[in-house]
Amino acid sequence: MSKENENGELKSGSDRLKAFVRFLNKTNRDVDVIWLNYEGQRTLHPEQFLDVNTYVTHPWIFRDSSSRAKLLGSREEIYQPQFWLNTMPMVERSNNAQLKPKRTIVYITLPVYTLKVRCLEVVRKYLNKLEDAETLCIPRTLKAELLQQCV
Repeated sequence: MSKENENGELKSGSDRLKAFVRFLNKTNRDVDVIWLNYEGQRTLHPEQFLDVNTYVTHPWIFRDSSSRAKLLGSREEIYQPQFWLNTMPMVERSNNAQLKPKRTIVYITLPVYTLKVRCLEVVRKYLNKLEDAETLCIPRTLKAELLQQCV
């Protein structure tokens, strides 16, 4: 499994169990695929996929490229790969002399947002600058949440 460092941040652990995954963007947004503890990331356009050879201790996260909103990988905020052999049906495993690794398809999807959260996301998208939130004719509590999301 992945580990947390002294600051409570998730990081990759060391392991030799391989996992073969295909991250498939099922949203209508560009998605950043990010391996925690890695210097880079890859952006997937809608319906685009990325094949990755990774390890079971390497956690992955997904973010909307423009809004940085959290997205889900296989319905999880943090996707933890499984050992490739464990993802195969028992029938196939019984004849393991001829087994070839198969990729696990990880669907990247949107979480179910509340109406309020989704509305704030849309409003934020149309603001030219942060200060423009103050000019909106909405309750102060919503302005505060909107400003907090922008930070």
